[in-house]
Amino acid sequence: MSRLDARGYRLLDEMGICVWQRRERVEHKEASPERSERLLIVTDEPLRGPTGELLDAMLAAIGLSRYRDVSIMEIDSTQAKFATLADNPAVMLALGHACAQALLQSEQALDALRGHRHDWGENNIPLYITLAPSYLLHEPEQKALAWQDLLALQQALRAMA
Repeated sequence: MSRLDARGYRLLDEMGICVWQRRERVEHKEASPERSERLLIVTDEPLRGPTGELLDAMLAAIGLSRYRDVSIMEIDSTQAKFATLADNPAVMLALGHACAQALLQSEQALDALRGHRHDWGENNIPLYITLAPSYLLHEPEQKALAWQDLLALQQALRAMA
């Protein structure tokens, strides 16, 4: 099997083709057995083109890769999907206001929801909220807020390692 470079992954992603790679399972002494060792990003928009490129850059800034370290779940407004699709990731990151409100069943503004950890679901999965990449493309001056959220996420992931 040939290895793809970043451009190859980006082109396949823009065509809507998922690339599957075999991963080695990493065991941590303190990890609970029912919790998978990964980050689940929840979004309500496709992460292709400039939006996907910005997400890739955001993840790279904290040492992660969308293709190696992250699972992504696109949602719609159907709340029932969350319980069945999000099977106990180590940490969750919600991109944007609609996702945050849906996951937390809250009517609060995004500014009130982002900036700190939430516990999600019966297993109290750490959930962090940040601005959607599509929003950041139109409001680049808000990237500093997203950076604060990513640093908090990075700290949480490091604490679990």
